[in-house]
Amino acid sequence: MVLPRIITSIIFVPVVVALVWVGTIPFFIFVSGLSLLCVWEYSLIADQGGYPNQLYMALFGTALLLLALFFDGVPWGPLHKTPSVISVFIFWSFLVFVREFIRRDKSLAYLRIITTLSGVLIGALFLGHLLLIRDLKAVAGEGFRYVGREMTFFLIVVIWTVDTGAWCVGRLIGRHKLAPLVSPKKTWEGVVGGTLLACLVGWFFRAAFLRQEMGNVEAILFTLVIAVSAQFSDLIESLMKRSFGVKDSSQLLPGHGGVLDRFDSFIFAAPFFYYVLIATGRFI
Repeated sequence: MVLPRIITSIIFVPVVVALVWVGTIPFFIFVSGLSLLCVWEYSLIADQGGYPNQLYMALFGTALLLLALFFDGVPWGPLHKTPSVISVFIFWSFLVFVREFIRRDKSLAYLRIITTLSGVLIGALFLGHLLLIRDLKAVAGEGFRYVGREMTFFLIVVIWTVDTGAWCVGRLIGRHKLAPLVSPKKTWEGVVGGTLLACLVGWFFRAAFLRQEMGNVEAILFTLVIAVSAQFSDLIESLMKRSFGVKDSSQLLPGHGGVLDRFDSFIFAAPFFYYVLIATGRFI
């Protein structure tokens, strides 16, 4: 399992780096593809686990939300007046309820509604914050400068570091189980080791690329926010799969499982990181 995992990473990582670097439409297409695949995987494994849902309505909602996130605040002519993300989500949620009203079988109507809504929340709204991070600007006097690319790389590097560090440290010295009923292989030693390594890498990344945007202490604090939320996101996805009775969300990525398995750490890490940055008042 280790060799396919390494090969997949060697192929996939340069592609991700290139798309983050370019940004704009290519990055939007990339995040849209990720989100659609995550929602598709979620819907299929939920259905297998006895949680029926509206697959096509979920994919439609994912596309709508990602478009709203992409155009939210972007001055592209008349497109800057596009509806807000919240209004789009409310409108789509209304359609989900309407779909159940016109369905003949009402026995599992509310279960379908809740499962559909939760899948799109996780796979589209939460992960879609990657688009907002890539569009971040730092306030500079009366103007601003684009820092979204660097912030997106900061998020990705920290998450990949904490994931890899936790896996390595856990295998080497892990003894105390973190959540044995949810994810038996994860240990407290892995959590601490991965978090410390991520803090070190985050500090170096700040020194190399983000000296103007954050101080040393801020870099550590931001890294901690990402590391803790990323590892919790991983546990949440494990809990979800255990509830559905599956091991992997799919087999699309050899050695990694599915797309949702590979990007589960971003579920809460991306929105938490974004709003922590916005809360400083120095980013828009």
